[in-house]
Amino acid sequence: MRITGKPNLLKEINKKIVLNATISQGPIYKAKLAELTKISKPTIAKLVDSLVKDSLLKEVGYGKPSQLGGTKPLLYEFNADAAYVIGSQIRIEEIITAVTDCKARILFKVIKPIKIDYTVEQVVRIISDSFNEVIRNLHMEGKRLLGVGIAMHGIVDHERGILKFAPHFKRWPRDVEFAAMIKNITASPVLIDNDSRMQACGEKWFGAGGKARNLIAIETGPGISIGVMIDNKLYRGKNSVAGEIGHTTLNPYGPKCFCGNTGCFEVMASTDRLLKMAKEQLRYNKSSFVYEYSKGNPDSVNLDLIFDALNKEDRFAQKLISDIGYWLGLGIANIIANYDPDLIVIHGEYIKGGKFLLDKIFEVIKVHMLPEIPKKTDIIYSELGKDVGVIGAVSMVLKDLFLLSLPQVV
Repeated sequence: MRITGKPNLLKEINKKIVLNATISQGPIYKAKLAELTKISKPTIAKLVDSLVKDSLLKEVGYGKPSQLGGTKPLLYEFNADAAYVIGSQIRIEEIITAVTDCKARILFKVIKPIKIDYTVEQVVRIISDSFNEVIRNLHMEGKRLLGVGIAMHGIVDHERGILKFAPHFKRWPRDVEFAAMIKNITASPVLIDNDSRMQACGEKWFGAGGKARNLIAIETGPGISIGVMIDNKLYRGKNSVAGEIGHTTLNPYGPKCFCGNTGCFEVMASTDRLLKMAKEQLRYNKSSFVYEYSKGNPDSVNLDLIFDALNKEDRFAQKLISDIGYWLGLGIANIIANYDPDLIVIHGEYIKGGKFLLDKIFEVIKVHMLPEIPKKTDIIYSELGKDVGVIGAVSMVLKDLFLLSLPQVV
């Protein structure tokens, strides 16, 4: 790729191109960089020297000489320790904040509990405290903070840094200038976006989605939403609401959702419904592991207990997860019918459902899809665990800084 324009802008763009090539191909020598980037050898030499001076590249030894002989070429590698990035994910019950190196490897992490009746200002204060804690514990003085990425649920205007609507936080107003509020506590660039979209980016770059051109990342828990990539492009939609699959109707005769509709995907398949069913049906299942360990007290029933019972092949837990699996499978069948992805990666609490839940999902999809379709869509659990949100947030910052090989955004 060859770009022309104002000298300073061109230099910065070319630096990013060189960094991108080094990150994806390194260790690499100057002549190979010139060949890959189509930038002249003299320019490459100046760019590499400048990046070494900035500590973004480092010398890592010598490569093999060419077939014609001569000196061994000096190899360069991206210096992931040159600076750091902070990523946060605002979940419904907690805020996860991590500081990472420039390859999104988590160096230190803190988790702070929150409640849905907290104000925006309370949450921003907790984020500020989290930033201070991760930086203090890692002794990052003297190193550059490249930027901050924040993944959050709800409808987010990524370009303007505005949280348009956060449905689970009842006290939050609409159109919160959230990026600006975070900018007030850090002098670094701040990016915000919907958590499912950031999680999709995390999977694409650092997780299981590297080879998938069409990828869906589905977040499960109290809320359900998806991040969508179509032909390697992250899709937000005209009004930044793409992926709000949790509020599509699966059961018109189902329970009422907080959004005002009935039988939404979210209200039928959420962990809130799973817990509600477990507590309501506990007294009728006295022989179950769940009853035994809760001592028959519904208030003692939690998700970990249900999934622990599932792993012990408890029939009550299997019945509960089968019910959730039916609605989750039906929702995923609709996702497949609409987006035809190569890969669906499940995040959140239902990862704990293991093979039992996945088998139920596939069983439902098979019934509700054309016969060949389920076989052509892989559905897996994320291996990034609860860190996927902060990794995705960091990846968006790195993409902007280094022109990394992440999908385009449309």
